[in-house]
Amino acid sequence: MSNIEYKKFSDVDLQDPFFDSLREDYPEFDTWYQKKAKAGELAYVLYKDDKLVCFVYLKIESLFDVDVILPYDTRWVKIGTFKIEARQTKLGQRLIKRAFDFAVSHNIFNLYVTAYDRHTILIGILKNYGFIEYGNKGVEKVLVKHIISNDDLPTFSQVCGGMTQCPPLPKEFTHLKISYENFCNRHANDLYFQICYQNCGHFSNAYYAINKYRDPALNFPTVYARGANKYILAIRPEYHTRMFPDSKLCTESSSVLLDTSEANSIHKVYIAKMRGMENLQSGDLIIIYRMKDNQHPSAHYHSVVTSLCVLEEYRHINTFRNESDFLDYCNPYNIFTIDELKRFYREKNFIHIIKMTYNISFKKRLTKSEVEEIIGQDRRRYWGFFPISDQNFRKIMWETKTNDSVIIY
Repeated sequence: MSNIEYKKFSDVDLQDPFFDSLREDYPEFDTWYQKKAKAGELAYVLYKDDKLVCFVYLKIESLFDVDVILPYDTRWVKIGTFKIEARQTKLGQRLIKRAFDFAVSHNIFNLYVTAYDRHTILIGILKNYGFIEYGNKGVEKVLVKHIISNDDLPTFSQVCGGMTQCPPLPKEFTHLKISYENFCNRHANDLYFQICYQNCGHFSNAYYAINKYRDPALNFPTVYARGANKYILAIRPEYHTRMFPDSKLCTESSSVLLDTSEANSIHKVYIAKMRGMENLQSGDLIIIYRMKDNQHPSAHYHSVVTSLCVLEEYRHINTFRNESDFLDYCNPYNIFTIDELKRFYREKNFIHIIKMTYNISFKKRLTKSEVEEIIGQDRRRYWGFFPISDQNFRKIMWETKTNDSVIIY
């Protein structure tokens, strides 16, 4: 299977049988399609064995359709067309992730889509990732998704400005969001706030409650970094791109991409035996480190960090009741074969099983050498799995040119 492509409507065959069901739902579909083709519009498409298997059209809207009433007076990304053909895969999840990536890249944090009641599978997938039914457009449902961002953080005045036990609020902080930077700035420059924070507990409780761990799927792609542990996890190259297709290196062939559950799903299951992984907790953040290929002599310049994931669950292999229980948990989202999974369960050498969401693919991939410039060199460090500090995590996000509007510090 080729990688997902962003192609012009005019470069996709309108007479492909793939579009027949859309014509049944929308008699004016061909006219609409030809209009988009003439306008030079693009859509995300994917082919399998030269056969079209998905088509997703995303549109930025400043003014809403007159037939649709939406909750926020802001820009929206409309998922105008969303159809997949692939069966027994998680391709729908992969396309939803692409829609979120598209929205965030344009600093838009609201999406909507319309769907008929009979599109139960699509509606179910959308709801799993935070879309809610908001209303109707004729006989279609209108589903909306708000991506939580730093703009949603409360201000200092909202949290403690009206509390009599809190110190007077300096004017320069009145309307500031309670972000990591603003909190540190006030703590460093407001003696009364320091005393309050140490003795009262009111603000500290509110501060941490803002980003209390939430369901990683419902809140996807938002990443709650505040209070979460951060780690770097190494994955061998032959596994990496099969798990994280949107983080494929430019030098890699598209032939490594397959139409499989582990590639298409937002959720990933990985099995390893590295020390320290037993300390993982739900909500921890994991930076994926792609190890070098065998043909490259040095990891310093050919191993790179590529992605950011959020841990959903950690399991020790001994927590599974039996082999069948283990296979049922791992098989839909991992890159190992059934025979490999059975051997892992039988031999109990690979004891750590982690399930995580694939939230962000880095725009810029930092090499091992560049990461060491941030976190410091340590010859004793084992690059298979290790923790990093909050400060170093933020530096890595900055250097990878990650849009951190959806990373809540």
